[in-house]
Amino acid sequence: MNIEGTYTLQASPQEVWRCLTDQEILGVTIPGLQQVKSVDQHTYDVTLTMSSGLLSGTHHGVMTLSEQQYPYHYRLTFTSDGDTNLSGVGSIHLHEREHKTIVAYKGTITTNKVGSKLTPALIKGAVKHFIQQYFQHLAEYLRSHDHAPLANQPETHETQRTTSTNGDIIILPGRNEQAETPLPATLAARVVQLLHLGAEDTQEQLRWEQRIRRTGTITGLALLIWIGTRLPRRRR
Repeated sequence: MNIEGTYTLQASPQEVWRCLTDQEILGVTIPGLQQVKSVDQHTYDVTLTMSSGLLSGTHHGVMTLSEQQYPYHYRLTFTSDGDTNLSGVGSIHLHEREHKTIVAYKGTITTNKVGSKLTPALIKGAVKHFIQQYFQHLAEYLRSHDHAPLANQPETHETQRTTSTNGDIIILPGRNEQAETPLPATLAARVVQLLHLGAEDTQEQLRWEQRIRRTGTITGLALLIWIGTRLPRRRR
């Protein structure tokens, strides 16, 4: 099964590269990750659990980064020894554009979990959904940490992490998936607060603030166009 896509992140290629290859940052951005261990400089032993969807269950495998061309390209391979025997190989390219980074991924996925109810198309959709979740977590990490090293950030009571004597980072259940980000001081944010949009969910409040700002911009442009069509034209 071939799979490809892109995701835009508000950071430089150097910062995105660090997030994509740093063991500790992978530990807080990969959805459902339970454990990540360094086998060598470019290989990780990982265990993750998916609680819903076609790929639900625990998956253990090895992830390897190769052909690295910092900070714009590397090759990724993954093999698992679980019920699905899910494996994949692909390439990741980072493109800088207007102070942002576009991550483009392309690869091939294979699995033995294919039957009458689990078609390749459905499994492909589940994998793409997992990748989308990962990039959303990564975007939240970049936004909340303001590109600062993870070691300089305080732990929250919802994050439970332990470090073994050999330096392996173990992620335990119950960690905080999304960091709290305060609303910006904008008129749209004021509207969100007055109307109690998003309830007590900070991330949902941010989404409402962005929607209102986008809607306000579009409405303003439409109003300007309408006014322009009503103004009398100057006679020559």
